Amino acid sequence: MQVQVSFGSFVKQVLTRRERRVLVVLLAVLCLGYARVWFTGDAGELPGNLDSLDRAFAERARIMRQADAGDPARADRGAGASPGRTPAGSESPCDINRAAFEDLLSLPRIGPTRAAAILDYRRRRGPFHRLEDLLEVQGIGPATLAGLRGLVRVGAPPADGSVADSGRTGQPAKP
Repeated sequence: MQVQVSFGSFVKQVLTRRERRVLVVLLAVLCLGYARVWFTGDAGELPGNLDSLDRAFAERARIMRQADAGDPARADRGAGASPGRTPAGSESPCDINRAAFEDLLSLPRIGPTRAAAILDYRRRRGPFHRLEDLLEVQGIGPATLAGLRGLVRVGAPPADGSVADSGRTGQPAKP
């Protein structure tokens, strides 16, 4: 004697009505996501080089450990590694138009996502003209901007007219 159980009756016995609805919604969202990728050919912008992000996270962790150890002088990353970086012990703020990914990570309230958003804004729209332009960057609001005042400045863009994007992906900037 063979007993046949259909998948539909099995699902009705195992899942409640609410769970079945949630399952249908999740499957619909999954199908819509696949359809978007299929028709547009765009899976979203992914980091081109995860090693650079790993290095940035490791550097940020090192800085935080040293700062937690109570030695802020050692927590600073040193002088002159890039044009946007603030030298150790200097009162001059970080130049937002020249800062590299790692330089942006050294700022308070700026993590990898916001640093990448700043570089992306700079790459797509050109250099910042005033500090308030940071409000146009996704993830930066009035509170973040208030925390950055005095720590960042809007300097002249690089002399060659390019916008520095070093340290982000290791790939050339897209046109």
